Order: sequence, then C-alpha cells, then structure tokens
Amino acid sequence: MLLLVVTLETYTMRRAFANGRFPLAQQALVVPGTKGESLVVRSTFGLLVSHDRGSSFDWACEQTFGYSGAWDPPLAFGTDGSLYVGLENGLTISKDFCTSEREPSLEGEAVKDLSVDSAGTVLVITTTPNRPSALFRKAKGKPFVRAGKGLENVYLVTVDAAPSKPSRVYVTGQPLGTLEGRFYRSDDGGDTFKELDQVRSHPGAYFLVGVDPKDPARIVSRFLHFEGSEISLSEDGGKTSKIVLSIKSAMYGAAMSPDGSHVYAGSGLPSDGVFVSSDRGRTFASSAHVGVQCLTATDRSLFQCENPFALGGPAFGVSDDFGKTFHTTATFAAVRGPVKCPGVGEAVCQKPYAELATTLAPWRDGGGDPSGVDGGGESGVGDAGPTDAGPSTHARRRGCGCGVAGTESIHGGALPLIVWALSRMRRRRSTSSHGQC
Repeated sequence: MLLLVVTLETYTMRRAFANGRFPLAQQALVVPGTKGESLVVRSTFGLLVSHDRGSSFDWACEQTFGYSGAWDPPLAFGTDGSLYVGLENGLTISKDFCTSEREPSLEGEAVKDLSVDSAGTVLVITTTPNRPSALFRKAKGKPFVRAGKGLENVYLVTVDAAPSKPSRVYVTGQPLGTLEGRFYRSDDGGDTFKELDQVRSHPGAYFLVGVDPKDPARIVSRFLHFEGSEISLSEDGGKTSKIVLSIKSAMYGAAMSPDGSHVYAGSGLPSDGVFVSSDRGRTFASSAHVGVQCLTATDRSLFQCENPFALGGPAFGVSDDFGKTFHTTATFAAVRGPVKCPGVGEAVCQKPYAELATTLAPWRDGGGDPSGVDGGGESGVGDAGPTDAGPSTHARRRGCGCGVAGTESIHGGALPLIVWALSRMRRRRSTSSHGQC
C-alpha cells in the first residue's frame, strides 16, 4: 500500500506544476441563478471561473482568497452570489473573484465544510485543535453566530440541511482518534445534536451527498473505507442506513439532482465509472465508463471533473443524458488567464499566471504537445479533444467503454491514497486536514 502511495505522489510532485501537484479539477459549483451556464471549479492551483458552461475558464489565484499550498478549500455560494471559501484558519467571502474579505467571527477556526440551506442560511462546520467542533450559521442579512455548545471530541467532515425542513441539520464525522464514521442530527438548527452511530462495513468516513428535497428523513451519503467505497441510504433520519452501491475503488464524486429524482456516483477508475439512480437513491445501475474527480448535478446536466494524468488531457466534462455519456468541454489549456479585475485583483494574479501558463500548456512555446493529443483520436488520450486555449468545438462523446490511456495504471494508487488520508485523520486528529474528499 505504501509503495502505491509513494508512486502516485512521485508522479504528481513533478517540478514546476502548481503547488508541486499535478493539475486536477476537484470540485464544481454552479453559480446561483445561472442554471449551469456559469461555474466555479476548484482545482489544485486555484479557482477556475467559466461563463460558457465549462468550455473556457478564467483563473482566480489562491492568493485572492488567502490560502496556498496543498490546502483544498471547501466552497459554497450564498443565495446572493457571494462565494464562501473555507480556510485552515478562518473563512473568506468574495463577491467578484477579485478580492475577498475575512469573516472575523471564524478567525482561527479550521473550516471543514460549507453548505447553504433552502432558506439561504449559510452553514459552516469547523474542527479546530483544542476547541469543540462547531457549527456556525449565517441567516440572510444577519451576522455569523455559533450554534450551541458544539461537539466535544468529534472530527466533523460534512454538513447539510434538509431542504423541506431547514431546522433539520445533518453532519457527518467520527470520534477523535477513530475511523468510526457516523451521523449527527439536529432538529433545532444546530443548537443541539444527537449522535447516530451506524453499522459500518469497515472503518471509514461518511460524506453527505444530499438530503431528499421531499423527505427530511432520507439521506444519501458516500462511505469511504480501506477496501473501497459505498453509497448508503437512510430513510429514518440517520438512525440506520443500508448499502445501496458498493465498489472496490475510490468514489471521488457523488451528486443529487436538485429535485432529488436522480443520484449519481463516480469512481476515479474508468473501469468502474459512473453509476446512476433514477429512483431517488434506492437502486443504482452502471452507466458511463469514465473516471471522475467530482460530480455536480443541475436539473438538466451532470458536470464532471475529469482525471487527465497527462499534459493536455481532459479536465472538465458534461453529460446531458443523465450520465449515459459525457463529452469533454475543456482541458486546462482552456484557462485563458486571470479573471479580469480592476486594480489589486489583477495585480495579485497576473505574475503567478505567467508561470502557471507554461505548466498548463508548455507546447505553446514550441516543441509540440507532449501528450500527443490532437483531438482526433478514437481512443486513449486522443479523446480529450483540442489542446489549445478556447472552447472545444469537436468534443467527443465518451462513456461507452473508452477510457483515457494510462489512467487505469496510474489511478490504481488512488484508493491507497484515500486510505492514507483517512489514517492521517486518525494520526493527526488535532490538525486542520480538510474533511472533503
């Protein structure tokens, strides 16, 4: 196991890549009110902003939001369009991707996850050394307040509220020093929580996928463990849950459609690929054979962070047939430059972008594309589409058994890396290791 982890990290720690990590898209959010036309994607080198459904991106550097290095911040949009960015030592809020302001009431807190309920209340969970884990909330037009006394000796991972009953708040986590994932439920907006232990198949951690919009007692969650991954369904408010999908690889992506009718889960391995439920998470069927790093669902589309593992490889894709097929919308070469900002925002990101651009698409300076991508291949990395900047005009449909060349062997290290990360939570339970996966 250790050998695989070292092999993967050696591969991704190539010199000159952003933060010493291979470029990856990790999380996608739809900008409120845009129905998927405008997106923000968290990557290993900052945030990417698209206004053409993921065909091209502008870059907002990490410095804009006050973080750097290997920190992967949890993100959430408020109903007013403000972007909340969780930090190792606080929270920052941006309204334009150019500047941000820190939230004083969360200064020094290690933010683990963010979400926004149906009433527009922003929910923030923290696990900070030498303090109880806590839920902070911000109602519309109100300041942040700390809810209740918090949870002693608990490492929190994810948070979500029931759309049909915002006072019902679920968080997942585990007692400090353990990998005994469980749910915690509040029926008073987070002032008090009830611990709901689960019958687990293995030691591991739960990650909320969503609460059914029609039923506050129905919860879909991901469970990551040493032997693979599962989707669990609870229909009694988290008291018990049952496994509805189990795979042997790392399930990096999962999403619920806004109406709750469809639930999606995706593995990093194309051989396992994407699974789809069309009965609100009760049963799942294998669908597209593509590897994913994240999934985000709208009413009509399913967005996918892809898994390039090669210069010029695909970075972002979309399905418009409920996960049956995907087509690549962009590679990282589609990053056009820093977000256009007057004054300080542009100055902050302009200099680091000059170096970043040479790592995302070094062939622009001559020498050709080292990955051999030409946009015309029928299989392998040729499926990634165009490698130059700008929208993909000939994006290929994928998902019928064709994968990205080389992904299978490299991504075989992903599950041990997840296991390593979970073990790291146990060994360093008082640190601010990010809870999302």
